[in-house]
Amino acid sequence: MFIFPKYNIHGPEVRLAGFVLGQGNGNRAIGCTARGVYGGKDSSGFHWPEGTDGLWEFSDFESYDNNHGIFVWQNTNFDHVVERGVIRDCKRAGIAHGAYANHYLYRDVDISNVPI
Repeated sequence: MFIFPKYNIHGPEVRLAGFVLGQGNGNRAIGCTARGVYGGKDSSGFHWPEGTDGLWEFSDFESYDNNHGIFVWQNTNFDHVVERGVIRDCKRAGIAHGAYANHYLYRDVDISNVPI
């Protein structure tokens, strides 16, 4: 699946996202591409937002020319695995990872041409 930004959870200037990986179990996002996602400082191609404790199978992704490639802001007890991806040409960070308590493993993710 290829997407240009259509979804915005916090208004146009904060966290515009190509894909929002929210609540639920048994969720899958495999082989997805996000390109050209701009907005506020926390906009991204792929976003795991706070308040949405969902578990995703997430792999084989591409994130090009976005503000951040991935933006995570969660407190969760789930073990998340993000694997086999490419993040290129993002304006801020390849992966902006935050909140306070979570378990994410990034495996085989190629990040290039990003400032952070």
